Amino acid sequence: MFKLLFKKFVLRSHYMPLDNEKMKAMKPPRNVKKGQFAVIATEGDVANRFVVELDCLSNNPAFLKLLEKAEEEFGFRQAGILSLPCKPDELERALGSRRK
Repeated sequence: MFKLLFKKFVLRSHYMPLDNEKMKAMKPPRNVKKGQFAVIATEGDVANRFVVELDCLSNNPAFLKLLEKAEEEFGFRQAGILSLPCKPDELERALGSRRK
């Protein structure tokens, strides 16, 4: 599943060189460690930010469904933090299903 999403992203994206300001803006916050990435749950009254382990991309079906939903709604052209069209509690449940 991840390979398919990655191939779609690579085929649809275009290489654009980045200047120093854009590179600085793309650096992850300090609480995002190696092997993690940040996402934001955008539905509801408040958007919440989550730090997710990379292994969710390969062994968490609930999280992968949220990624597919994001692809349908936003496409592959998101800049900055990855937005997921779900409520924060829905994302917590998806991430918690992997931990149990």
